[in-house]
Amino acid sequence: YDWILVSSSAGKDSQAALDVVAEAASQAGALDRVVVVHADLGEAEWDGVPELAAEHAAHYGLRFELARRERDGALYTILDHVQQRGMWPSSQQRWCTSDFKRGPIRKV
Repeated sequence: YDWILVSSSAGKDSQAALDVVAEAASQAGALDRVVVVHADLGEAEWDGVPELAAEHAAHYGLRFELARRERDGALYTILDHVQQRGMWPSSQQRWCTSDFKRGPIRKV
């Protein structure tokens, strides 16, 4: 592996997962390959979430990256997409996770 990406929502589960990954990577001598990435959802998430995810990464001395979906060079959020589409995503069609989280994170 070249890089270990840890997707962080800055929640307690992400923080716990990051702790486990950082410890394992440290013991394997690979902590310098760990990158914490947060999928920026803009106004669709609580204020301060990206900063908290960055703080979690900084606690371990890890590189931090923000990933986000853009349209015409500007942040394009799930709320923008819902407005354009005219409906909320269903539980069967989870485009919100694939298009607004996994997709942008893959670019990192």
